[in-house]
Amino acid sequence: MGSKIGDITFLFGAGASRGGTSNHVVPHTPPLMTELYGQLAHRFPDSWGHLSPRALNSRRYEQDFEKAFVELELGKAPGLPPGVPGAPGLQALEAQRPLAVYFSEFLLNGD
Repeated sequence: MGSKIGDITFLFGAGASRGGTSNHVVPHTPPLMTELYGQLAHRFPDSWGHLSPRALNSRRYEQDFEKAFVELELGKAPGLPPGVPGAPGLQALEAQRPLAVYFSEFLLNGD
């Protein structure tokens, strides 16, 4: 007897996590970009919290997380097109590790 694999839906874009999945995600609804810095600071206090070097730029992260992350973490001017060198390879990957860990903790609750 074969097993049936359920349908999986991926939502991308601003607010996708607040749209159709907001009541079906655990441990809580994923944050919007304006809320992400605070969530990371709480979840990773040593690398994102008030004692970390990133705290000096907390307002920039809170106002425009994506722009601040590109400029401060990836070392690449935001106007550069994709594929143009500007971010040091391994350093750019390491900067993305906390985000990957944080977002991997969200699950659909099965409803």
